[in-house]
Amino acid sequence: MPVYLLGAAATVLPAEWRLDGARLGLVACAFFVSSAIVSQWGGGLADRRGARPLVLGSAAGTVLALLGVSLLTGSYWVLLGWLVLAGVANGIAQPAGNVVLGDHVPSGAHGLAFGLKVSAVPLATAGAGILVSAFGTLQQGWRYCFLAAAAPALAVLLVPRQARRHSSRDRGHPTRLARRRALFLIAAAAALGAAANTGLGTFYVSATVAGGQPAGRAALFMTVASVVGIMTRVGSGALLDRWRIPPFLAAAALLVTGLLGVLAIVARPPTGVLLVATLAAFGLGWSWQGLLAHGVAARWPGRAGAATGAFHTGLFVGAAGGPLLLGVVADHGGYGVVWLVMGGLLAAATTGVLAAEWVTRRPDHRRDCEEAPSSTTIS
Repeated sequence: MPVYLLGAAATVLPAEWRLDGARLGLVACAFFVSSAIVSQWGGGLADRRGARPLVLGSAAGTVLALLGVSLLTGSYWVLLGWLVLAGVANGIAQPAGNVVLGDHVPSGAHGLAFGLKVSAVPLATAGAGILVSAFGTLQQGWRYCFLAAAAPALAVLLVPRQARRHSSRDRGHPTRLARRRALFLIAAAAALGAAANTGLGTFYVSATVAGGQPAGRAALFMTVASVVGIMTRVGSGALLDRWRIPPFLAAAALLVTGLLGVLAIVARPPTGVLLVATLAAFGLGWSWQGLLAHGVAARWPGRAGAATGAFHTGLFVGAAGGPLLLGVVADHGGYGVVWLVMGGLLAAATTGVLAAEWVTRRPDHRRDCEEAPSSTTIS
């Protein structure tokens, strides 16, 4: 939640911090870059030493960062430091959390579990808005916002220890990951898709207003699409469990749906068509991440931490670079070109996912996964 809360609270933070678009973007970029740096390392460590200590450590780091912002921050640069700490905690927590799901959730419910996990992103965005609405008007209310945001992470520290029930981490004798080519494809696809998705979230309202829509209507469409996105993330995971759809193919289908929605928005359609296109681009086209994470964990049994760590590295790189890239495009080519670039990113991401599906279906990939160790990186 820290980076989303920062964005929501930007207008009520101290004026002397001069938190303009560039400075806000730098903090967000630092958060995601620090997450990307540690993600695969944290996932590999979770595979080798167990995920619970890393999850608890990440929760403690998040609590410390949020309390630091709330109680100990008096300048922009101190704020930046706390968000870097929060980014490190986030980068370790994501793959470690994936290992926890593999350890404690039956395999027949993994799709639903991963869908619920990635639904935390839009829920965190909504929660940030609620906190700012509740405390933002108070004197130094931003401090209360960050203080209250520490409560969910603090609750994680109180979860009792449970025995592993469904772990596949004990298979084989892993010390490095199989099929670095497939992992590279997954990480690249994740980066491209995340760049398009975060760019969509950043520029949707301003771009549709520039296309002639009222600001209130554009914001309403985005809110409705966010709710649909939460439902799609959970529902698609549940359907995956029920119908045994290959996760990579399901993720590719959602990416294509997002691509079609983005291309429809380019044409500046009438209001009704714009709503449908927004639901496709934002609500469905941003819901592939849980499916892909589930697929990665399933294709690298026993090495889910390191493998999904590579996947999350791609996500974080895309989240950091997407808005920067598309911001430059918007300044020089306009929003019409932005939509086309987003479409190109989604098309490339789809291609990467389909290529990874082909590579991981090959018999030699399965053989390597049986024999290869878990500490390899994709570099």
